[in-house]
Amino acid sequence: MLVSAPIIWHGRMQSFALVSGKSTKTDSEFSSCAVNMGSASQTLGSSSQCWQAGAFPSDMKDGKIITLYKNKGDKGDCNNYRGILQLSVLGKVFSRILLVRLQKLAARVYPESQCGFRSGRSTTDMVFTVRQAQEKCREHNKPLHMAFDDLTKAFDMVSREGLFAILQKLGCPTDTARAGQIASRGHVSNGFL
Repeated sequence: MLVSAPIIWHGRMQSFALVSGKSTKTDSEFSSCAVNMGSASQTLGSSSQCWQAGAFPSDMKDGKIITLYKNKGDKGDCNNYRGILQLSVLGKVFSRILLVRLQKLAARVYPESQCGFRSGRSTTDMVFTVRQAQEKCREHNKPLHMAFDDLTKAFDMVSREGLFAILQKLGCPTDTARAGQIASRGHVSNGFL
């Protein structure tokens, strides 16, 4: 189901994930329409045409990043903020469709030991496994060495060209990768200072 263009059914399924009344001012009418799926079928059908043509209107791609303070730590430290992207409702539906397709690809690629960022898995399972290893090593009087890496600190930037090359190598359908490229093309943040 990764190869075909999204159909209205996909849009309906993803629009159920949206919350009515939680949209930007420009498309607040469409938000309730998309959730209730009244006349939104025609609009969602146009997203399928955009997918096939490989051209998306800027309304679907452009968003505004709002930073929220996490209420902990120094307010001058950027790590104490999280960003929220405000997209139009069509952009949210498109993003959800793309996310679901990429999650299906990731499920085929991830090793069984991968628990973080997977549906139905938890890092709690990994904590349990580590504690079990500690207990067994202590019981048998064996040394135990562990290393933990914060990969977000190690890899603070992602090469988009490299990312799309890896997606292609992993068997990601061309149209899905192209949709991701179109969605991210030209999106560079302004300087913070």
